[in-house]
Amino acid sequence: METNLDKPLITFSGEQTHLTIRDTHTSCFITGGVGSGKTSGSCSHLISKMMENGYGMLFLTVKADEAELYRKLAKKAGREQNVIEVSPDQTNYFNFIQYFSKTSDGFSYATNIYNVLKTAIKTSEMQSAGQEHDAFFSQSTDRLLLSVIDLCMISDGDLSIERIYEIAQSLPKQADDEAESDKEAPVQNQTAEQTTTSNNSTDANKEEPPKAKETAFTQALAIAKGRVKLKIDEWQKLQNVATLRTLTEAQLRRKMAKEIPDYRKLKLLQQFFLDTMFRISSKTRSIIQMCIVNFLSSFLDDPMYSLFCKHPSTFTPDDCINKGSIIILNLPVMLYSKAGQDAQTLVKLCFQKAWQRRDVNKNGRSLALVSDECQYFVCDTDALFQTSARSQRISVVYITQNLSNLYANMGGGINTPHHVASLLGTFGVRLFHCNSHMETNEMLSQMAGQAYMEDISRSISYSKDANISNSVSYKLEPLVRPEEMLSLKCGGKLNDFITEAYVFIQGKQFSGDRNFKKVKFKQFIL
Repeated sequence: METNLDKPLITFSGEQTHLTIRDTHTSCFITGGVGSGKTSGSCSHLISKMMENGYGMLFLTVKADEAELYRKLAKKAGREQNVIEVSPDQTNYFNFIQYFSKTSDGFSYATNIYNVLKTAIKTSEMQSAGQEHDAFFSQSTDRLLLSVIDLCMISDGDLSIERIYEIAQSLPKQADDEAESDKEAPVQNQTAEQTTTSNNSTDANKEEPPKAKETAFTQALAIAKGRVKLKIDEWQKLQNVATLRTLTEAQLRRKMAKEIPDYRKLKLLQQFFLDTMFRISSKTRSIIQMCIVNFLSSFLDDPMYSLFCKHPSTFTPDDCINKGSIIILNLPVMLYSKAGQDAQTLVKLCFQKAWQRRDVNKNGRSLALVSDECQYFVCDTDALFQTSARSQRISVVYITQNLSNLYANMGGGINTPHHVASLLGTFGVRLFHCNSHMETNEMLSQMAGQAYMEDISRSISYSKDANISNSVSYKLEPLVRPEEMLSLKCGGKLNDFITEAYVFIQGKQFSGDRNFKKVKFKQFIL
């Protein structure tokens, strides 16, 4: 579809400057204190205009009543037929593994799944712990996840949440020293009579030694070995026998590793699982292992299992592009807690990856990812995504109360301020509502800048004659002081349902050559 990117979405009273479709592609950040009217004011206006102009949209939810607001806005914009609501009482499903299997080739399919799961797991752990894991745990978790996915692919190609979970849960481990000594104790305490009786027992009465329990891991490894052996046999049939006989065993292995990709990959996997992971201390290994297992367990229980793993997809990210679908993930964090948060984060990452690869020359429909209380879903990959979102005509609309929400949910580590600053630097449109958080207000004040103001001073001296002198000097003063944000209108009946905000649009000026404007929004009362 052809889109006029310079079409105004929101006009401001007495201004030549407008908020256009092109502006939204630089992404929008809206902030304001609790009850400031940011959701019912500027946010609802922006969403409504996006809907009216055919945007394909994905909504993440935290509060129980959010989905109802988005449904009402879609109805008001005449887009009710485009709404796809994802909730336990609906029959709309997105099987993300199935989706990537159909849109990827070979191991790029596994790589896509790995990248999405890796980021989702890291985000989940970061938000739960309130701090960043150190490099060792982060890299080890990534390596384990990739190795499990590769083993799934080499063995039987069955890449599913259940399969990944089962293998990650059943990795081989060293026997506990204490348990081993307990097993040996009864043998050492046997009497001579008991030993003689045991030795005189017939072979028929002897118990068979217990067989090693078959696990998902041992099963997958055995299947992988069998499949690789078949590939080696096929490869050998195509080789010159005389040439192979001239090779040493080491040379033969290097040649097979070079010409049989699965042989090389399986060899590396065996080294990782049976050597590297096997030798790590049990406590360290458990932490690495449980990072993956805990996250995946959310998707093995309903409703998340049915919505994202069990059924074939009834919608995909491509529907937003081709049909202008409005996807509402009605799995509010306030009701579904961590499971709802993890599931929505995972879906968000899938949509971001899918939207980034579309060809805007063939379909240039504008897309929008909207998240009120965005701190629950923010990832450290968001800044990278938003650097290319503009060229893909994607708008990210993030709404939160203050900057500290982002700091708290992006790890709280030494690099967190840089992560937050990097993310904020990708928003070209910013709206600031009434706020009592002074750090957020300081950011607004700094963005507004300073100007020279008259500073008039007067001195009076008394003697025989009174002497009065006035002097005028100029000094730099903030155009918007941080404390002014406390007095902005917050809507409601007392304010005639008007909410105020300061707006900044990258690359544009308002009257008086200012880079900001104080604007008013009529609250949506639906």
